[in-house]
Amino acid sequence: MTDDRARRHDTADGTLLRVRDLTIRFDVSRDDAPRPVVDEVSFDLSAGETLGLVGESGSGKSLTALSIARLVEEPPARTEPGSSIVFAGEELVGATAERMRDIRGAEIGFVFQEPMTSLNPVMRVGDQVGESLRARGASRGETRERALELLRRVELPDPERASRAYPHELSGGMRQRAMIAMAVACEPTLLIADEPTTALDVTVQAQILDLLGSLQRETGLGLLLISHDLAVVSRVADRVAVMRAGRIVETGSTETVFRRPAHAYTRALLRAAPSLARSGDRGRVEIPPSGTEPAAADRARDERKTPVALEARGVSRRYRGRRRRSGSIAAVEDVSLEIAPAETVGLVGESGSGKSTLSRLLLGLDRPTAGEILFEGRSLTRLGRDGERRFRRSVQIVFQDPYGSLNPRLTIGAALREVLAVHGLADGSRRTARVAELLERVGLDPAMERRYPHELSGGERQRIGIARALAVEPKILIADEPVSALDVSVQARILELLKRLQRELGLGYLFVSHDLAVVRGIADRVLVMRDGRIVEGGPADRVYEEPEHEYTRSLLAAVPRLPATA
Repeated sequence: MTDDRARRHDTADGTLLRVRDLTIRFDVSRDDAPRPVVDEVSFDLSAGETLGLVGESGSGKSLTALSIARLVEEPPARTEPGSSIVFAGEELVGATAERMRDIRGAEIGFVFQEPMTSLNPVMRVGDQVGESLRARGASRGETRERALELLRRVELPDPERASRAYPHELSGGMRQRAMIAMAVACEPTLLIADEPTTALDVTVQAQILDLLGSLQRETGLGLLLISHDLAVVSRVADRVAVMRAGRIVETGSTETVFRRPAHAYTRALLRAAPSLARSGDRGRVEIPPSGTEPAAADRARDERKTPVALEARGVSRRYRGRRRRSGSIAAVEDVSLEIAPAETVGLVGESGSGKSTLSRLLLGLDRPTAGEILFEGRSLTRLGRDGERRFRRSVQIVFQDPYGSLNPRLTIGAALREVLAVHGLADGSRRTARVAELLERVGLDPAMERRYPHELSGGERQRIGIARALAVEPKILIADEPVSALDVSVQARILELLKRLQRELGLGYLFVSHDLAVVRGIADRVLVMRDGRIVEGGPADRVYEEPEHEYTRSLLAAVPRLPATA
């Protein structure tokens, strides 16, 4: 730590960040005094301390974090008089743009929620990680070595290759790790992490959290952790602040808030959190316990009376290496699976294990190099034009990155109407009513159809992605991390919605997720994937309670757990 950096920690009472009465309004309303979206928020953060900021999507968490680094554009935003943000003894409200440029990166680091929108798509990852170092005078050789060191430290596999890659060549979890490497490149004294482990599987999530902990011990780093994952917050945070509708409704030590919550909203969040409990014990998702209705669907499937809707038989997908002599790389190797109507198959595994590649193969967006994909008993290669059109409507996907999958130039309503028009599902007047119905079904106000994607929170955008997939009334839904960006209460409602739709429409789901607790809450069967292969599979209760493979046991052991409430 440099002398200057050490002096920045040396405030009178050890407080690194002090926020007082922060109030932010947006001048987009005709009202004289539009309702504040951040309303008199106050909290402290000391050097070496982790403060967890939790709450529902749209509660003001991310806006509060952005305001600390003065990244909220004014206008249309307006920071009200009396608001104060003191960082290392310096008032940031009213600081010049030049001063804030000096502070950002060097003193305040940021890990954003959606790495694909934060990384430059035409710049190699290693160059992006080292960009801030070059800007501060490091030589090209020093920058390259430091970038590789950072990529190794965040456990990116094959950091040499990752350094030369472009963002689209990495998985979602790998991109998130690259973002964390960028954020800590200049050893900031304050790190603001907005959902830093959202795209990461549990084992890498544990490694990243351990990395942040080691950085704190080495440098006195203060960490403001924003997350909807209460179990992650309970594991790493010293204190917790619970935010709702722009206000902090409860704050205190992690032990106190999670074990003895005082506010009804905090208690509701804790009740909604996913767990590894048996399906009959969860309570938060309406899944009948084993042996009760609608178990007839399960019995029919077990007796093979229910036809398989989507199937993979010995599927492999290999990609040619960049160099001729490097051979091919197996992303998926000899995978077989079946998805029946009214069944949910959970697919879990680490980032880069092949889950998303397998999803693309099942969607027909990529062709296997061996094996075949069948829809209702027919190979995708023999469907014909009409059959392929029916397949495209019958098998839909909810993508991992909601912002990257929505057209930024279309309003939400226009995007949903476009899907309906392409498939000829409704006329003009009916489309408008259908859009409103879809938005309501995923828990959004129909008035949101007039908004653009950038005007929504991450969780709201993910719900739009789910609504768009449901618009064409598919038979199979491939959900690639469909609730990864959602807070626990909205996550619970979306899972309940998916289960209700399954009961009503007989939908089959392939539920791809790194969150084993979420998968336990919805899956009938679970497949565990590693290095392109399925290493274990079976009924969810059996896989979770009696795992046979060592890799499955290691995944379950890495899942963070909430402390029991008093």
